Amino acid sequence: MGEVNIKDIANIAGVSVSTVSRVINDNYPVSAEVKKRVQEVMKKLDYHPNAVARSLRMNRTNTVALIIADLTNNFFMGIAKGLEYQLSEMGYSLVIASSGGDVEREQKLIDMLVAKKVDALVAASVDSEPDKLKGCITQGIPVVLVDRLLKGISANQISWNNFESAYKLTELLIKNGHNRIGIINVHLSNSNGVERLDGFRQAMEDYHIPIRKEFVSQANFSEIQAYDSVLKMMRIPERPTALFCANNVMVEGALSALQDLQLKVYEDISMVAMGNLSCNKYIHPKITCAVQDSFKMGVKAGDILKEVLTGKQSYTAQIRMDTELKEYGSIKKI
Repeated sequence: MGEVNIKDIANIAGVSVSTVSRVINDNYPVSAEVKKRVQEVMKKLDYHPNAVARSLRMNRTNTVALIIADLTNNFFMGIAKGLEYQLSEMGYSLVIASSGGDVEREQKLIDMLVAKKVDALVAASVDSEPDKLKGCITQGIPVVLVDRLLKGISANQISWNNFESAYKLTELLIKNGHNRIGIINVHLSNSNGVERLDGFRQAMEDYHIPIRKEFVSQANFSEIQAYDSVLKMMRIPERPTALFCANNVMVEGALSALQDLQLKVYEDISMVAMGNLSCNKYIHPKITCAVQDSFKMGVKAGDILKEVLTGKQSYTAQIRMDTELKEYGSIKKI
């Protein structure tokens, strides 16, 4: 037999061509017995439907796109793994694109992915203006935002209890006698940076500890920016006794700076952080941190898409996920 087509499947299975089409597309009811018979013939003849032609007919590509800020960041890879785990069960493929933290690049990626006819978009957006994403929604493309929140957009959004987590980490330092605490913050153009800084400030205020301007870093995105911030802060004559790093990238930059300054965590400087710290596998003492289960966040995004893509969800939700505070040996009592 030459190239197998849908008519061959229908003839061998003893059904109509339209019945085979219904089995392939799973868009109309077919009895379990007939469906099994058709699928067995397809398997025996090693028949695979033309995915491109099928997507054109159904106006669906069974593809979801994920836009993240940094492909090298294990945190974002956790989201990708969780999302792909859920999508694979739905028969969807995942395309991952990185903005590199650049707003203009993110906007171009959105345009390109829309042109590629993705069925849905998941984004950890670095753009503080939701216009591009609102355009996707207007075109009927479901959007799920992960890791950070955007105002003025009707989309499902999943973020963290940033304020509470930052407050608890700062409070932990204060209860161990620290009142000269520096914060190595992330970009303030997104909700994470703002909420974590607010949690830090509120804890200091509640314990009546003044915040020194030089102990609050500029907004950072990269490891090298965090490195520079820590170098500058630790060269102040009456330097901080503790540092709060607002994410895992800030930790890596801070540790590099401390190493170059020949300062040791715990002995010379206490440290806490938000995020999943892969460095904790290799350093001693480990850094006390508020762990973010990014895999679980990806799974949750997949759960939402499952409801949206099947028409079961007609509303939008804003979800806050809790972090898990893990105390290690990076805080010295003074």
